[in-house]
Amino acid sequence: MDLKKEWFLPPKNEEINNEIRGPFSTETILKLVVKGDLKLDDHIWGPHLETRWHRIFNVTDFQELLSSYPKSQIPKQKSRGISYQKYHVDFSKAGTRPRRYPRVPFNARAIIHNQVLYHHSHCMDISERGVFLRSNNVYLFDKGEEVIVTIRNAPNIGTFSSPSTVIRIEKDPPNVGYGICFLRLCPQVKRKIASYVFEYLEPEIREETTE
Repeated sequence: MDLKKEWFLPPKNEEINNEIRGPFSTETILKLVVKGDLKLDDHIWGPHLETRWHRIFNVTDFQELLSSYPKSQIPKQKSRGISYQKYHVDFSKAGTRPRRYPRVPFNARAIIHNQVLYHHSHCMDISERGVFLRSNNVYLFDKGEEVIVTIRNAPNIGTFSSPSTVIRIEKDPPNVGYGICFLRLCPQVKRKIASYVFEYLEPEIREETTE
């Protein structure tokens, strides 16, 4: 780790003072985080990074501050998603591998942002767990980055927002865009998405149950 790298922080209150703070050394930033004056989800930037703000925990130089994963195994998962609980069967419209959360085509406008960059895109498919957003610019957000996704005027669902994570970036046509995982989805919205999925898959469900 280079303790002499220069880092900059955004203004504490942009409405009062729009001056960027810094430069700070890596050592100073580490001390501020340990002391509690900075949080790991605060924004930071350095001349060696891309031309946008990053959250501290996403910067390699500061990832040693993150808690290490527990060595013990996680408890067995009992919940398999609303769709699985209702039909006890997995369906997938795209590909042959069954999905834990059925994913179906979906047509709605969307906005994805990280509080710095705002990008309009279009939904291609959706499940209880996430959504795929078509975009011609796949260099705005990084894999693993936390973002906010807003789906606008979705059929039978309405408009909703959710803190989310970019779990994959597709750069090869025809499906170019971002695979998004919802982090905290309102239960009412999740039920509406499940109902939408059920309705779309109903012909397949009938076919499977009659065979």
